[in-house]
Amino acid sequence: MAFPDSQQLPSRFAWPSLALSGSLMMVGAAVAQALDLLNVIQRDSRIDSTLISLTATSFLPFILLLAYFRVYLGYIRKTRINWNRWEEQFPRHIQTASLSLVIGVILALVTFWPVWGLLTPFYLFCMALGVVGVLRLF
Repeated sequence: MAFPDSQQLPSRFAWPSLALSGSLMMVGAAVAQALDLLNVIQRDSRIDSTLISLTATSFLPFILLLAYFRVYLGYIRKTRINWNRWEEQFPRHIQTASLSLVIGVILALVTFWPVWGLLTPFYLFCMALGVVGVLRLF
């Protein structure tokens, strides 16, 4: 894809950045594949279905706020967000997203602890790296 001289490729699409995002996604996907994550969620009797539903639901505010910032404000309204001043511009939004992530991680730890035991935080961290790799592309 050729860009005119007046336009530069956004920095998030530079090769080192793409390589890092790809590497992070591969780490997350490899760990999820090695742990057979989907099969564990669907069929393992040690997983409480209520807890897995609460875990998924607790991440919902974060996902909605991410879509609001990136898609609605970024692409639809074309608003430039100054992330150095986010405390002043969007204090409630960021607090809500942070609380959502904290609750989601705690629930994920409680949900998967019976299956993976002491390695649960490490496995969730590795899978979170994959999510960060995907988010870096936006």
